[in-house]
Amino acid sequence: MGPLTARREQWRSVTVIVAMTVVGLVLATEIARRAIAHRFEDDRPAAALKWDANDPAALVARANALIGPMLSGAARGPTPGDDVQGASPLARQALAGAPLGGEALRDLSILARARGHETTADALLKRSARFGYRDTATQAMLLQSALKNNDFPGAMLRMDAILRVQPTFKTSLFPLMGAILNQPGGAQAIASTLAPHPAWRSDALAALADREADTAPVIRLSAELQRRGSPANASEQEVFLTRLVRDEQFAPALAMWRASLGAGAAPELAPYDEAFRGLPGSPPFNWRLNHEPGVVAELSGGALHIEYSSRASVTLARQLVVLGPGQHRLTGVYAIDEGASGAALNWSIQCATPTGAVLAQTRQPAQAQRDWSPIAAGFNVPADCPAQWLALTGIAGDGFGDVAARFGHLGISAATAAQPASGAARSRAPS
Repeated sequence: MGPLTARREQWRSVTVIVAMTVVGLVLATEIARRAIAHRFEDDRPAAALKWDANDPAALVARANALIGPMLSGAARGPTPGDDVQGASPLARQALAGAPLGGEALRDLSILARARGHETTADALLKRSARFGYRDTATQAMLLQSALKNNDFPGAMLRMDAILRVQPTFKTSLFPLMGAILNQPGGAQAIASTLAPHPAWRSDALAALADREADTAPVIRLSAELQRRGSPANASEQEVFLTRLVRDEQFAPALAMWRASLGAGAAPELAPYDEAFRGLPGSPPFNWRLNHEPGVVAELSGGALHIEYSSRASVTLARQLVVLGPGQHRLTGVYAIDEGASGAALNWSIQCATPTGAVLAQTRQPAQAQRDWSPIAAGFNVPADCPAQWLALTGIAGDGFGDVAARFGHLGISAATAAQPASGAARSRAPS
């Protein structure tokens, strides 16, 4: 390569480097300009537009400010403070810069409706929904439209979209969901939306179960979830059951609980899980154990293990049972590993009705006794006592000692002539 050729190659390299540097500076400037515009687009759209006159988000923010109450739904048509004519070109310019911009389409829908162009407004709003799923204002407008047309599946779709982005709106939307639940087809629409387990599902079920005036819609919703292969989990079902029990709907509550366990999984024995094996199923028809600080109540090795301080009385375990009228017999075994002066352990059976009549009690002094000893008590269930609470209470003692004990083989059976209600129980250790 001669000197002239070498010099030309050198100038060519320098030219390329300079060109790349210039292009880089231009790109850097453009990126910085857009970054500054993006910084101001939401809270100071006018400042953002000075940096980038075509910034879509800033244009939409300016249009939103102009149409005012129409955006929030406070007014259907323009108010004296609304600048409809000024908002329209801003929204169109934003749409030109971002053709998939759901917010710009939403604003154009509002403006079209303000001019009385309902068909155009509906079409624009539907397009906005496809591109603006996370835009709460768009979804709220579509929710309003769905409710107006009694489109409950559509309304639930919009509520789901809103709650996924704005979970705090649940306090406003759950009462609306309750109104849907009471309409024909409402339970199906809600169950269909809840079946995929959105994050707000458990809160919604708790709100619906607690606030509904009638338990029938709550039962329908539980059945619909079961039918869709998405039954209530243990905590969700406990909410349902608590509501039914509160309204003294004991038979429907028991039927719902049995259905959740499947055919043959819930024997007719009372209490359920009498051998303390930790069988599946939610309270109150399964054991509800006390997990307060300083209290131990757990199922282990086929026995109920409890520990508590004898300074105060405490309910350690309880379960709701449904026994028919007549004579019954409670039996079981117990052992006390650590006693305390004056303390005692007491199994009681009490009507789950406002009268709260106590039907039976067994009181075992909390004196150390490591060998298994029997528990037995006979009682009569009156006709006006459709369900009963079976509970174990640790009774306070004279001092500050701790009580530790075990219980096993707890059962309730109808008394017979050969085995009267007051008969004694045999001492048998849990297997």
